Amino acid sequence: MTDPVLTHPTAAVVGTTDLAGAALFFSALGCVPWALPPLDRRSAYALYGLDDEARQLAMRSPRSETFIRLVETPHAAPPFRALDLGAYGLDFFTRDLALTMSAVERAGAHNITPLVPYGPERSITPDAEDFLNQEVLFQGPDEITVYITDVTVSTNHWPTMLAHDERINSELVMLCWVVDDNDVERQFWESEAGLVVVGDGYPDSEAMIELMYHPRSTPLRCVNISDAAGGTKMELMSYPEESGLPRREEWPLRGGFHGAQFVVDDVEEAVRSLPSATFGDVVEVTTDAGTIAAVTGTSPGGARFELWEGGHPSP
Repeated sequence: MTDPVLTHPTAAVVGTTDLAGAALFFSALGCVPWALPPLDRRSAYALYGLDDEARQLAMRSPRSETFIRLVETPHAAPPFRALDLGAYGLDFFTRDLALTMSAVERAGAHNITPLVPYGPERSITPDAEDFLNQEVLFQGPDEITVYITDVTVSTNHWPTMLAHDERINSELVMLCWVVDDNDVERQFWESEAGLVVVGDGYPDSEAMIELMYHPRSTPLRCVNISDAAGGTKMELMSYPEESGLPRREEWPLRGGFHGAQFVVDDVEEAVRSLPSATFGDVVEVTTDAGTIAAVTGTSPGGARFELWEGGHPSP
C-alpha cells in the first residue's frame, strides 16, 4: 500500500484587509497570535495574485498543531451569499456558547443565526450513526464565515483539545467549501490525495434554511474528509439539485477564508501525484524555517489548497 500524498490540513489560509482586526476576532475564539515573516513580492504574486509583499500572522489555539494563517490583502471580501461556490468557512466547538458568542460579537461577528439543531436527512456512509448537532453560523471581519458547535447539547463530536483540558473553545476543527460535484471531489481527495472519507450524507434540509440562509429547501450533500489519524477535517458541500451557481471571487486573494495548507515532502512529486488538480507556479518562500518550496492548487471541484515542502511558516 502506497503512502497517502496528503495528510490533514496544517493551516487554514484566510485573507484579511485588517490584520489587527482579524487577530482580535480569532483571539476571541481562543487563538494566540504568532509573528510570521512577510511574503516577498514574488511569493505573494505566485500564491495569491498580489502585486506587493504581504504581511502575515498565525493564529493558533494553545497546544494545537493546526493554525490559521492570516495574509494581508488590499482586496475586500465579497459579501456573504448563500449557495455560492468556493471557499466557505471554518468550524470551532465550544463548551460555553453564551460566552463564546459574547466574545465574538464584541470582536465583529454579525449576521448571526440562532442555535439550530439538525440531524441527518440521509447518509451515504455505510453504518453511519444517527446524530444531533446544534450550531450557530455567523460572519466576522472580512466576511469570514464561522460555525460554532455547542458540544454540551450536540452528539456528533470530532476529537478536539476540549477532551484534554477545560478551555472554552476548541482548536480549528474543520475547513469548508462549496464545490460543483461531490462525486468528482470525493474521488480526488480519496483516491488521488489518499485522505479518508469520515462522513458522506445530507443534513436536514429545513434546518439548513435557518442555519445557512438557504433561500429555499434544497438538498445539501456534505462529504467530510480527514486522515487516518483523525486530524483537522475538510467538509466539501454541494447542492445536487441546483445548477448555474455563482462562484465566490477569490483571485487575487480577497478577505475571508481562502484555502487549506498541506505539508508534503516534495512539492514537485506531490503535484505529479495529483493530476486532476490545477496548479500555479512553484515558488521559493522565505520563512523562519528557511527557504521552502510552495505552490497553490485547485481541486477538480474548485477547492483551493496549497502545498508547502517539508514545512510551512509555523508558529
